[in-house]
Amino acid sequence: MLGQGSTNITPQGLLHAKAWAEAYELIDPQLSPLGLRAIEALGLGSGDIVLDIGCGAGQTLLQLAERVGTEGQMIGVDVAPLLLEIARRRTKPTQPGEADPGRR
Repeated sequence: MLGQGSTNITPQGLLHAKAWAEAYELIDPQLSPLGLRAIEALGLGSGDIVLDIGCGAGQTLLQLAERVGTEGQMIGVDVAPLLLEIARRRTKPTQPGEADPGRR
């Protein structure tokens, strides 16, 4: 499930989010090992529910999906609507409505 993002983002924050969105394909592979270490430390398993605050373009959500399986649930939150849109495209819902942009 991914929300709508903040309507209160500053101009500087918007520029940062836009730059991140344009470069996520280059940035995510570099940050991926850190995300995997954090996920391993959590000891997640099938059926767990995880909240990813600052999910960005969704790389960690993709990694979490492998751990929690179809029985689990991942919730991604980010202040940047542009990054949430990328995360929405990269992750596919396992249940109807999970990626509904109107849900909060």
